[in-house]
Amino acid sequence: MDIRNWKPAEADDVWDYFSRLRAQLALRENHLLMYASYLLYIRNAYDEGHALTLSQLLGKKFTDHKSNLEFAIRDHVDEALWSEISASVDVVSDRVLETVILDTTGEYLDATGRITSRHAGIYTPGTLSELAIRLLNIQAGEKVCDICGGIGNFTLQAFLQQPEASYWSKEINIEAQAIMEIRMDVLAKLGYAKQIHAEMGNAFDFFRQNSSEVLHFDKVFGNYPWMMDMDRRDIESSGFLQELEAKAPGVCKRNASDWVFTFLMLDRMKETGKAIGIMLNGSTWNQVSSCKTARKYFLEHGLIEAVIALPEKVFRDTAIATTLVVFSHGNKNVRMIDATRLCTEKMRQNIFTHDNIDAILAAYKEDGEHSCRVSVNDILEKNDTVIHPSRYLGNAAPVKNGKPLGEVLKDVYRGAPLTAKELDGILTDVPSKYQYVMLKQINDGVIDADLPYVSALDKKYEKFVAPDHSLILSKIGTPFKCAVVEASLNRKLVINGNMFILRVDEKKANPYYLKAFFESDYGTALLSGICVGSVIRTFNKKALENLVIPLPSLAKQNEIANEYLSIQDEMQIYKMKLAKASRKKSQLFDEMQEG
Repeated sequence: MDIRNWKPAEADDVWDYFSRLRAQLALRENHLLMYASYLLYIRNAYDEGHALTLSQLLGKKFTDHKSNLEFAIRDHVDEALWSEISASVDVVSDRVLETVILDTTGEYLDATGRITSRHAGIYTPGTLSELAIRLLNIQAGEKVCDICGGIGNFTLQAFLQQPEASYWSKEINIEAQAIMEIRMDVLAKLGYAKQIHAEMGNAFDFFRQNSSEVLHFDKVFGNYPWMMDMDRRDIESSGFLQELEAKAPGVCKRNASDWVFTFLMLDRMKETGKAIGIMLNGSTWNQVSSCKTARKYFLEHGLIEAVIALPEKVFRDTAIATTLVVFSHGNKNVRMIDATRLCTEKMRQNIFTHDNIDAILAAYKEDGEHSCRVSVNDILEKNDTVIHPSRYLGNAAPVKNGKPLGEVLKDVYRGAPLTAKELDGILTDVPSKYQYVMLKQINDGVIDADLPYVSALDKKYEKFVAPDHSLILSKIGTPFKCAVVEASLNRKLVINGNMFILRVDEKKANPYYLKAFFESDYGTALLSGICVGSVIRTFNKKALENLVIPLPSLAKQNEIANEYLSIQDEMQIYKMKLAKASRKKSQLFDEMQEG
């Protein structure tokens, strides 16, 4: 049923009810509106003949605030009406576990416009919850918690699969908690949910039994709020900030909020336990100091068991790509899994079918097309703490008898990081010996002859002048752009910051051989394998230096380079012939007219 097409008895539509009630209720009481409207939605969806209107349900304006949502509702409806509401559960008792508890929340949230990219985290898609539950392998008697419970999808779905475990959930979003409460009420009506403990409040004050003792869990799940502004006061009030700063100084930042929650999750996990966190892709590879510090801590302490790259569009109404990270103790290797293609598209959303989940679990157990193991030492020493699977699972076959690219380079560094304002300040129409190269001015592997001029070059930019026979390579793919600099006394090229400048040791490698390699399908696949990021694919200096490339003898390199240059010359000749023919074609009519 689509709530947007539902016409209650006393209003034009449900939106009118929402606006009128919001005007009547204090802001702090919006959760009561959510609670009541969701209850009514369930009632109306499955018992249309006896549907209650919102005004009937609420009875009158709320005048005070109650922390317990059930009692807040009961306080403002008479007992008879509350009994009728509670009894409505019986109408759908044969379907409630599968349909009301799990499915209707997504429909309801869609209908009320509750889910946006900003709020997506409060709603963990059912198939993603299923994947996490299978990975955690929850057993009878275990304690399980969800540190950011949202509307309860993971907790309730896990409970329905393993009712012999006990579950805890914490959620600070008052509207999400309202939905969790009503779902628990439904379960309670059916005689379940005694093992589910849901609390509203700050996750960093998570389930302290008393002032000194904290509950610890066998299995932990966290679908964190994305890029959350970290309120240090909330963390400090729980006593957790001091512990966090001792482990990873400077990590409590907005751009590292995923890792702050992960620290909390691992703090609540037993030594023998397992945890799963859902985080933004950037948290696994970006080079901001807070994230690098966090990743370094978890890697050095052997806490990362596996990293699974998830496809885009897993969450409702957002294409943001995320990563699932499995945590446990004592890991010397990390299992890297690319699950971006192990999914099924359904109604513009990517879901995980049972077959998809089976395939991911198989990749979780052994190496294959979608999976490999990487030593913690390699991640720390060779890959700058990057843990995104794309770094380690390229489409190219492993290089045999190769060498790291860094061994044949004298230096590698980025081009000039100029702002648009700085660039405008140095570009000129007056010819000079300095010219500026951007990505758009590299075509078919050749740097355009017609380049913008640079006025008198400030000393701080001189290092960005590419030496003769250096290789310039775009750091943003794909497609990658590559060119060899053929400088002269009258032409010095200043390279844009979107490219790397590679000073080749010509005693070890021919720059044209390297160019030919990077432009090949094989080379492109290897470069793609070190790229990270879901929207803008890029790689860093360290990853480039550690890239293992095939390196035959210098004589063989020269042979390949000469053949490559011959082909490139042919292409230039053909381009000139094509340009001449194109001009001739465009002039044909005028010449015939004159004739």
